[in-house]
This record gives sequence, C-alpha cells and structure tokens, in this order.
Amino acid sequence: MAGVDVVAGLDVVLRNALMNAYRAHERLGDRGLTLFKKKDEIGGDALLGDHECERAVIETCRQAVLPIRIVSEEHGLVDLCKHPRMLGVLDGIDGTSVYKNHCGRGRYGTMFAVYNGVYPTYDDYAACGVMEHASRRLHYAVRGQGMFETRLDPVGFPTRICIIHAVSGRKTLAEGARIRFDQPWPYNQKAFAPIVDEFKTEFVGSSAINYVDLANGTVDLVLECTRKGNLEIGVAYGMVKEAGGVMVDINGDPLGPQKFLSFGQEGHVGVISACSKELALEALHWVSR
Repeated sequence: MAGVDVVAGLDVVLRNALMNAYRAHERLGDRGLTLFKKKDEIGGDALLGDHECERAVIETCRQAVLPIRIVSEEHGLVDLCKHPRMLGVLDGIDGTSVYKNHCGRGRYGTMFAVYNGVYPTYDDYAACGVMEHASRRLHYAVRGQGMFETRLDPVGFPTRICIIHAVSGRKTLAEGARIRFDQPWPYNQKAFAPIVDEFKTEFVGSSAINYVDLANGTVDLVLECTRKGNLEIGVAYGMVKEAGGVMVDINGDPLGPQKFLSFGQEGHVGVISACSKELALEALHWVSR
C-alpha cells in the first residue's frame, strides 16, 4: 500500500484524524449548530458540526492513502479507493443533544474506528477512539496494545500526558455499582427493566462518554441496544476490550464473532458492556428474570 503501513501507522492516522476533528469543532464554534441539511444518512437532522467533524476524519484518511471504506452517520458510505481492504466506522458528533445544549462545554465526542477487512467481525478491530472535545481528551485503543488517553493543547496538538485506561474490575451487581443506561429507547426500557427498577442508573446523553467512562474505570456497566447502524458500538468494542472489559448481547453471546455489518442492523438487540465477565453474567441473570 502506498502511504501509511496498515499495521505500524494506523494508530497514528486514527489519532491524527480525531485531532483534526477537534480542530474542525473548534474552528466552527457555535456555527457548528447550524442545520446542514434536513436529514442525515440514517434519517436524523444533520448539523454542520457533525458534517465537518466527519469530513475532517475522512480527509485525514484520504491523505494517508488508507485503502478504506468508511460508513458514517452524515456522509453514508465512502470508498477512498477502488478496492478497499479496511472498514472505518465514524460518527461525527455522538451526543448531539448535549452538543446542542452545551456546545464546547458538555461531554460529547467524535467516534472513529478502523477494522481489518470490509466485512469484519467486531474482533477484527485494529484501532478505535473518541475525541472528547470540551475536555480536549483523546481516548484511543490499539489492538493488542491497550487503551490510552492523551490531552490536546487548545490548538489541537497532543501534550506529553498519556494515561493508560483500565476498567474497574467490579464483579458484583449490587448497591454502589455505577450503571449507565440509554433510557430514551423503548426497547431498553423494557429489556433492562429488572436492573433499572432495582439499581440506580445514570443517563448522560452520549454513548461515546459511556464507553470512555467504562474504559477508564469510572463506570462499571453500560446498558443499551443496537440502533442507527450501530456506529457507536462499532467504535466502542475495541476500546472496551483493550481496557479489559467485555461486551455481550442480551442472550449472553459475545459480540466479538458477530459481523458488524449484519449484527443487530435490522432491529434492536440488547447489548451489555461490563468491566468484568462476572458482572456481565450477573446483569444477564437479572434481565432474564
């Protein structure tokens, strides 16, 4: 491949892409809240900020000559070469409601992942990450190397601070467990009712933030479902796994062997993400009551 070596340079491309998304976000400021077009590729309103953050990622990959097909919320399916050998999963702004109400202050972010192969399983992730804009924290995972965080300066360049993320390791579902619940979806309200009725849960309006916090040990359990192309789950999987966590569907089957482009794409499937296998099994026990 001309340009970046697929293995050695992919994490650099991913970080550069997310840093460029941050720069786009900062350049736009409140203008990012302008309605770009009435509907995006999956049926929702598209904001200029969503579109431009995605464009920054796509153009970074183009300049790096990645042989990649990118599936995204705002741009749809984008092939950057004639015969792509990788799949990119991209969400320009995850947490749009937070972005609208607290632009530049709230917790939301750009999500991007790269998979080996154009029809990958979740276990085929190569690198993935979240750019949390307001805090200038870049969270990223590299296959077999772990989950990391680095801070950007206001201009969008990395500082020397690098933190290794690891899940909390909690093994029991009891009082005090820190649970994030994606409550707006009716499916979730029904599927996870036994847990939600018994334990305190929190909703923050962004899947990106849920998975960042699971990976860095400040959350123990995340309950949500497949929807809208599963872009968030596609980015989150490698992050959670590299930080030491697990992700299973509501039947207890691991996400790893599932094909990203087919699993849960036609309807809702519950997804349980946990800081340990033991905690995931307890959550499964509760929802099966």
